[in-house]
Amino acid sequence: MALDRNAFIANYLDEVKEQLATIDASILSLKEDPGWEDPLATLLRALHTIKGSSRMLKFKTMESLAHGLESVFKGVKEGRFGITREIVRLVLLTSGAMGRCAKAIEGGHSGEVDIQPFLTVFELAAASEPFSLDGLAAGEIASPPDAPASPPRAVPAREPARPEAASAGIHKPDKARESIRIDLGRVDGIVRILNNLIMKQFQFRKEKELVAKLEEKLASAAAVRSAASASVVEAVRMTRQLRKTMDEDLELMERETFELQEEILSLRMLPLETALGFIGRMVEETSAALGKEIRVSLSGTDLHLDKFILEGLHDPIVHIVRNAVDHGIETPAERAAKGKDPVGHLDISCAAENGHIIIRIKDDGKGLDYGRVRSRAMEMYPAQAEEIQDMSETRLNAYLFLSGFSTKSEVTDLSGRGVGLDIVRHNIEGIKGTIGLSSVPDAGTEFSLSLPLSLATIDGFFVLSAGEKFLFPADYVREVMIVKKAEVMDILNRRGFVFRNLV
Repeated sequence: MALDRNAFIANYLDEVKEQLATIDASILSLKEDPGWEDPLATLLRALHTIKGSSRMLKFKTMESLAHGLESVFKGVKEGRFGITREIVRLVLLTSGAMGRCAKAIEGGHSGEVDIQPFLTVFELAAASEPFSLDGLAAGEIASPPDAPASPPRAVPAREPARPEAASAGIHKPDKARESIRIDLGRVDGIVRILNNLIMKQFQFRKEKELVAKLEEKLASAAAVRSAASASVVEAVRMTRQLRKTMDEDLELMERETFELQEEILSLRMLPLETALGFIGRMVEETSAALGKEIRVSLSGTDLHLDKFILEGLHDPIVHIVRNAVDHGIETPAERAAKGKDPVGHLDISCAAENGHIIIRIKDDGKGLDYGRVRSRAMEMYPAQAEEIQDMSETRLNAYLFLSGFSTKSEVTDLSGRGVGLDIVRHNIEGIKGTIGLSSVPDAGTEFSLSLPLSLATIDGFFVLSAGEKFLFPADYVREVMIVKKAEVMDILNRRGFVFRNLV
């Protein structure tokens, strides 16, 4: 029986995307510590996996790219040459090319393109001979043909868009994002809770029979009309037993139902790594283009967020990080002149606080030029000039999030077009989040994003007032008090009560 390739392509693409993310993370780890054996072994395993899967499904271009890069890193493993910045760039360029090929396959193309420039560089690098990446950086790789080689297929779990493909508008989910991959352990947990609920249903049926017997006993007692009859005594006993049993079962069912709700909602949750995993690669490529050295630190990315929120988070993260790399962090020469470490630092930390996920993005660059921000605000809003002149730096931050506001005098491929922070604010508010900003001259800038865990449900308190029911989200409730009717008094023709000895 012939192998049906189409039946395996969706899983193949998912595997490729995961392995490419592993390759990017591994090479950035090796850049920081070239002697670290674990990421080297991980990178080689990922390349070998892609090569084997591509060979099985006859994707020659993907197989050749993986095999060529694998040959280079066998030289690294054997100690014939080490990890250089050019080797790092080669890996990222190759990973990008493989990602484009995977994208073509996902769209129904064959994925077969001309990669001879890559093969030439692989051969030179593996032989420890000088090589140039200029051709590869310029994109010397043919694009897939316009006509699809096979009918397009719906492929589940598409990876987030690459930074270079980010638009200035709101990032909207498409059809390919309507499915997610689920860990079997989570499914097993849901099945366990469901089994418990089913068992409780059977127990309630038995209790229903007990209720029927109780009704018979009470009917018999009513017929005898004797308060001391044995039937009445038995009915009372059965009533107490029934009430106790049902209270216990209801409590258990409520708990199991709540756990089931949480488990089902968790199926929509994905780790923050999904939205932040590309940061290291993007910073490496962008900083190299700007002649800067930047070290990225990520923490807390194992926390989970709703998939829809993660999709909306991608573009704001791209804008903030690019601003830090382009606007904030100085060149090595500028940093050395200020007595700073020539290598800039970009720290991204994620933490759970008060039912929200807080993402802090902090650089150690030159910080905001509030003099320039103030003068630019006065230029754009002359009617507010007097007020702006006396504004604190904290209040001036609000102008940075207005459409068209920019202090950058030059227009580059990365920034200076007056779009960015207004889009960040718009997108963050679109997923019910908030954004904060603080900056210190020559010490850096920090953005703080506060995001809800999920948009699917809201925990809160229902309050009945004037015949209307209102829901107060739990995040906005600091304390709940029970006020007895006797404690309410008339104060200046209004109703009130004493709160902690304060009227």
